[in-house]
Amino acid sequence: MKSIVAALLGLLCFNTHAQPFPASFETRSSRVTMAKQLASEFQQLLDAIPVPRPKDVEWVGAEKKAIDKAIASGNLDAGRHINLTRSTEYQQVTVREAVTNLLGWLKCVNDAKELRQEVLCWSGVTLLMADEDYFGNGIRILRKANMIPASLDKPLVISPEWGMSGRTRLIGLLIHSQITMTYLRGELKPDK
Repeated sequence: MKSIVAALLGLLCFNTHAQPFPASFETRSSRVTMAKQLASEFQQLLDAIPVPRPKDVEWVGAEKKAIDKAIASGNLDAGRHINLTRSTEYQQVTVREAVTNLLGWLKCVNDAKELRQEVLCWSGVTLLMADEDYFGNGIRILRKANMIPASLDKPLVISPEWGMSGRTRLIGLLIHSQITMTYLRGELKPDK
C-alpha cells in the first residue's frame, strides 16, 4: 500500500520532465536519491530568483522591525503587514532564505550517519515544504513578478493552477507520511 501511495503522489506531483519518486522509501539509497533530486530542483529555483538588492533587504528588515514594534505596543497595523508580505521584495528575501534552508536540510539527509538523524532532517524538509507562506504565496508572487520562469512553475496534473507551490506542499506531505510517520510507527528500519 505504501508504494502505491508513493507512486500515485509521485505521478501527480512530478512534471513529466522530472524523474519519478522512488516506488519505495524503505531504503536509504532511494531516499538519498530523492533528496538529491529535490536539491537539484530547488537549486534551480534559488538560481532563478535574483539576489535582492541591498536596499530591498534593508527595507524588508526595517518593515519587519516596525511591525514587531507595533505588535509589542499593541498597535498592529494589519494593512502594513499585508503590504509587506505581498511585496515582491519581501518574498524575494524570504523565499530565497527558505530555499537556502531547505537545501541545508536536504544536504543533512544526504550526510546523515544514522536513520534517526536522517528522519530528523526529513522533518526539517517537510516543515519548510508545507509552509504556505514560502512555497505558496511566495512562489505565486514571485512568478507574477516574472522572477520565476514558467519552466520551473509547471502546472500539476491534478490541479493546474497549483503549479510549483501546490506540488511542493504535496511532496512535503508525501515525505511526512512515507518517511517520518513510517519511522515513528517503527516500520522504517535502518538498511542492513
